Amino acid sequence: VVRESSSPCSHTTVVQRQTYLDSLLASSDPIPPLKEVAQRFGFAHYLNLKSAFPAQYNKLQQRRYHEKRQALQDILDGDEIITVPELACQRGYHQADLYRRFPDLCVQVTQVVRERQKAKCHRYLNELIANDTYPSLKAISRMLGVGSYYLSQRFPQELATIAEARQRQKQQEYDRLRCYL
Repeated sequence: VVRESSSPCSHTTVVQRQTYLDSLLASSDPIPPLKEVAQRFGFAHYLNLKSAFPAQYNKLQQRRYHEKRQALQDILDGDEIITVPELACQRGYHQADLYRRFPDLCVQVTQVVRERQKAKCHRYLNELIANDTYPSLKAISRMLGVGSYYLSQRFPQELATIAEARQRQKQQEYDRLRCYL
């Protein structure tokens, strides 16, 4: 039964809401969290959206499911270093939902991201050594976006080489300055 009053459930409002849901489905933009859509309609909970517009809700939910899956697959197919928690934060997904719905993909993403991060660090450290550039461990850590403990556990030889060369450089600078005094 469609009401024709000016209440929030008026026919005009229902048509506007259906039109908005249809436009979300037709758009190539990512579907916003269903909780946000429900709140936009003034619903207290997303289940109210589901009961008011079951067909559109199911389509939105399916589309969002495929978008989540595709976002994880895109990390695997690309070369970016984005963790599952970072993806969840960027896209407004619940991290636990990704792990629950796509456990195998999340494990693959985690492994690939670790490998990429390690390769990135290895390349960077070797470039520093090759270019005779010897920043502090703190500076290296900041540049790579990883902790110094991570680096010291995985790249002890490279860090030792950099530390020794850095010490030699400092000693040479000190010796040069002493000559002028």
